[in-house]
Parts: sequence; structure tokens; C-alpha cells
Amino acid sequence: RRGAMAYNGVGLATVRGSGTSGYVQGNKFHLRASRLQRREHRDLRDLHAKGAAPSRGPNPEILEHNRKRAVEAKLFELRDELEESGKGEGEIEEALAEARARIEEEVARGGAGAGAGETHERAARKQRENEALRKALRISGEGRVEGEAFDQELQARKRKERVEERERAEVERELKARRR
Repeated sequence: RRGAMAYNGVGLATVRGSGTSGYVQGNKFHLRASRLQRREHRDLRDLHAKGAAPSRGPNPEILEHNRKRAVEAKLFELRDELEESGKGEGEIEEALAEARARIEEEVARGGAGAGAGETHERAARKQRENEALRKALRISGEGRVEGEAFDQELQARKRKERVEERERAEVERELKARRR
């Protein structure tokens, strides 16, 4: 005689020897087919109808502010050290003027204290890297629009234009060959 199934034919016939209680749970992560067919976004055109949001570059005012703040923070620390060591006000001002020129030059070159972990500084660094890569690969930034790679109609039109251009060039080569 065969034991009864636990629930709608699912589960163990008997829990003996299984090391479990035999309790059957439903799979809450199972996706039904209707959930897998994303009707809202069948085509990427829906997502990119308005065009891609332009990437925002670093804010130069914030970068300048952070640069000045880094200089002033270092000068404040230096002033504090000099005051604690018992230097006179004249000596302190002289040392600060000297240090200000040196620190500003260091920070202008992109040295420490230029906000290395700050968002706008990272964006500026990324822009410089992208520009260097663009130059290395000889890619011009002219006529390039962000997100156009996702516009299927535009890509099909460009593909068709390239094919037509190749065909025209081939016909011209054949004509030149016949003339000779």
C-alpha cells in the first residue's frame, strides 16, 4: 500500500527518514509567465523615447570651492602648529604666505587635498579619462548624441545608409575599372 501524498500530489509520502517535518511551502520567488512578459517595455524605444538624460559634468564652482577649502584647511593646521610652537605673529604670517603659494600650486596640480573622494572631482577625473580615451581611439565627440545607440530606428537607418554608400563606392570602382 502506498502512503498518501501530503498536498495535491506534492510532498513526501512519509516523512520518516527524511529529516524534515514534511511541511510544504510555496515558492514565493516563482515568476509566472505573465510577469516575465514585460508588456510596458517590449521595445527599448519606450524607455528612450525622450532621449537619454544628458550626463551632468562636474560643477566648476564646487570644484573651485573645494580647492580653496583644501588650501585654507592646510593653512589653518600650519597656523595652529606655529602658534603652539610659540612663534611671533610676523613669523607666522611670513610662513603662511610662503606655504599658501606652495600649497596652492600643489592643489592646482591635482595633489592631495583637492577633494579626491568628492563626487565632482571624480566626475572631472572621469571626464579627463574619457577625453584621453576618445583621443587614443580617434573618436570625435562631434555629432555624437548620448543614447542614440538604443534608438533602433536610427540604427537601422544608419545601417541602410552605410550599405548604400558601399554599393555606390563599388559601382564607381567598377566604372573606373571598365574605363581603363
